[in-house]
Amino acid sequence: MELVRGLVESGAPVDAVGVQTHLLLPPLVEPNWAVYRETLEQLAALGLKVFITELDVPVPPDLPDRFEVQAQRYRRVVEACLAVPACDTIIVWGIDDAHTWLDDFDILSGPDPDPLLFDDFLQPKPAYFAVRDALLRGRGGDHPVAGTRLALQRLGGKTILSIRSDDPGLVAPSPASHNDPRRGDPGGARIELLSPGGDVLVRSAPAGKGWHVRDATTTYISGKRTGAWLQLREGDGLDLVLWGSDLAALDATGGLGLRLQLGTLRLCLAFGPESVVESSPSKLLAEAAPKPPGYDCGDVPAAP
Repeated sequence: MELVRGLVESGAPVDAVGVQTHLLLPPLVEPNWAVYRETLEQLAALGLKVFITELDVPVPPDLPDRFEVQAQRYRRVVEACLAVPACDTIIVWGIDDAHTWLDDFDILSGPDPDPLLFDDFLQPKPAYFAVRDALLRGRGGDHPVAGTRLALQRLGGKTILSIRSDDPGLVAPSPASHNDPRRGDPGGARIELLSPGGDVLVRSAPAGKGWHVRDATTTYISGKRTGAWLQLREGDGLDLVLWGSDLAALDATGGLGLRLQLGTLRLCLAFGPESVVESSPSKLLAEAAPKPPGYDCGDVPAAP
């Protein structure tokens, strides 16, 4: 990483980095997936494209449930790439287990490593289906992002909340996979506002198909008690405006968290007390909220 950073800072013409991913591990050792994804993110933060190259996952014959373990490792690699917008290429290092470079390097992997997506007879293995399903889900999963600005105003009995994020790591649901049944109900969307302790204060779900994907932009409009307008541009910005009776008694003076779910994609951000720059009964303004730590949006408190 330091080598690449130094090259970029010196002005060397570096456009992309390929991350070789031969998962040559002891039988019971699991890769550190947090570090793997963090590496991809750090490369992307330098303004580079990121490629997963030479991917294979050898598994020794005596490993319990070896092909299920292999499938889950392939899935985690694909999901890590999909979680980073700059990662747009995955190359598997071979086609079938009968033709793998590891057959000539038993000292690295042991005998019969069977590292690829297809078996000796070109039949798909569990790893193939794990990769396929991860790709069909598109850019799903949890994505904590930094918040740029939050403004809550009460005017004439109406409460309006607007939230913006300019985090360059923002992702949007994939247009190609939006209507795939594996994504669940394509109309399935949910907005949750959270207290500093992580409790859900307001939950809004649209009726019917309340959102759609157009190019790299997602627009979401909801009716019922809480209205919502959303524009999400992958890698560029998120603008969310909420209004309605559900917000009338909302107390956000100590900060506010947001969890936004669109199909299998879940975004979250948190404006903690340290982000609040103005607070009164009729107005709240918060700015510059850091990205919540970790990779899980399951419990996103508004305080660090």
